[in-house]
Amino acid sequence: DAVVSLFGVLKEKSEYYELAVYSALFHIFSELYRLGQIENSFISKRTKHRSDVITELLKYVENNYKEQIALKQLSYISGLNEKYICRLFSEYTNRTPIDYINNLRIENACREMTVNRKTVTEAAFESGFNDLSYFSRTFKKYKGTTAKRFLNEKYK
Repeated sequence: DAVVSLFGVLKEKSEYYELAVYSALFHIFSELYRLGQIENSFISKRTKHRSDVITELLKYVENNYKEQIALKQLSYISGLNEKYICRLFSEYTNRTPIDYINNLRIENACREMTVNRKTVTEAAFESGFNDLSYFSRTFKKYKGTTAKRFLNEKYK
């Protein structure tokens, strides 16, 4: 299922597909380790557990990024404290959980605007943003331009 999903993402190769590829690969490797298909004597039980936890959290975030996600929820899901979750996200994704979620949301908003031809407002709300001014600030932070300019550049 994960392999089929990975090939689907790679075949479609829509703009901003990289995060989906990373997630699918994390999921595939996690499953292979879990099923004992890959063995590495240098991988400790702790490292395997951490990998399983981050895979579970990334999968949860990808499936729910359009909803409000708090660190408290991630803590409840994983059974780990919030500080440790932040450290795990940083280690595996080079982002904080909030940064990771916002990046997913912005990439989805770009896809909604370019592929599905949604307006900026529709794309913002469709991607999990409830506040347009926060969306605008976040979009500019990640893309270096406003959503409107981004859209205009795409359709020149």
